[in-house]
Amino acid sequence: MCFDKYIENVKNIVLDFVCHIISEVLEECNILLEESMKRVIYWHIKDHSQKNIMSPVSMLSFTCTRFKNKETKETAYLLDRLLGISAHDRMSDGVKAAILEEAVQTIYEKAGMEACPGECVSRENVMRHVRRMEIPVKRPGRAC
Repeated sequence: MCFDKYIENVKNIVLDFVCHIISEVLEECNILLEESMKRVIYWHIKDHSQKNIMSPVSMLSFTCTRFKNKETKETAYLLDRLLGISAHDRMSDGVKAAILEEAVQTIYEKAGMEACPGECVSRENVMRHVRRMEIPVKRPGRAC
């Protein structure tokens, strides 16, 4: 085995390990929310589901609990709220940023392949994220 191949194998092992650690931490946070005495006052557990989110290191998979508000009957994934994840997000902001950076330099298809190691974002999704991007307009005569 050549040295570069060895380095690549070690890198992949480390990335897998990091993904497992992050997933375990997220599941532990979810358990803490379930056991929280403050949460029990306002929310009760509705159900559990598996959540998958693309991150800059790889795909993260973890169990997430859906809660139901006792007064308003609203349902929510409280862990998502704590993490700042929108209801239907399947990509972290880091992956979205990587897509935009790569799309500026290359074609959409390659940007989707480079954004998240081990996962591929379709060129249509890349195009959608690029087109949704809001670029602030710089007004003449005003300092930032």
